[in-house]
Amino acid sequence: AADSAVPFAIAPMRQYNGLADVASVIPHIVEFEPDFILATFCGEEASLFLSEYVKNGLHKKIPLLGLPFLLESFDACGETIEVYTTISSYREVTEDEIDRLCNIAGDPFAQFGYETGLLIKEAVENSGGKTLQRALAEAAVNTDRGKLEILPRETGNDSKVFLVKNTWSVNKDEISRQVIGELETIGISNQVVADINSQPSSGWVNPYLGI
Repeated sequence: AADSAVPFAIAPMRQYNGLADVASVIPHIVEFEPDFILATFCGEEASLFLSEYVKNGLHKKIPLLGLPFLLESFDACGETIEVYTTISSYREVTEDEIDRLCNIAGDPFAQFGYETGLLIKEAVENSGGKTLQRALAEAAVNTDRGKLEILPRETGNDSKVFLVKNTWSVNKDEISRQVIGELETIGISNQVVADINSQPSSGWVNPYLGI
C-alpha cells in the first residue's frame, strides 16, 4: 500500500570475521512494532535471532516470516512458535504434499541443481543438431514442483507461490504445516519488473550451477 513503511534493522558485524551482533536488532523491532518481521538470517545467526525473538516474547506479538535458511538452526526454547515461509510450484499443491515440498524448499540449491541437470539432459537428448543454448531454451521437464521450462519470455508464467505456516511445539523435529493460501504473483512483462530490469543492479553468481 502507498502508506506502508518498511523499516530495516541490520545487525552490525562485531569483527570482520565474526558473527553479527544479532541481538542488537531486537530493540529496533520493539520500538517500531511492525505488523510482521521478515528475518533473513541463516546458520548460527538464525539460531541467535530466534533465541532473542522468543526470549523477548516477540513470538506472542509479531508474526515471523523467513526464508527456509531461518529454520535450519531452529530452537523453540520450549515454546510453541509459528514461522511463515513460502513454497514455489508450477502447479496446485495438496495438503499431503506440503511436508515434501517444504523439504525441497529447505534445500533449494540441491533442487535447483537437480532441475538444471534434468533440463540439460533433456536438451542434449533432443538437440537434433541445434545449438545447446537453443535446445536448452526449448527444453521442458516435469519435476516435483510441476512442469519447468526456461524459455525467456515464458519463464515463471505458471509459477505459483504458497504461504505456509510452520508450527513448532517444543520439539523442533515435530513440525505441523498448513497452507494458508496462494499468494498473488507478477509476470516478467509486469511494468514493475520491466522498470527494475532497466535500472542499474547488482547480481549474485552461483558457480555451482553455472549461472
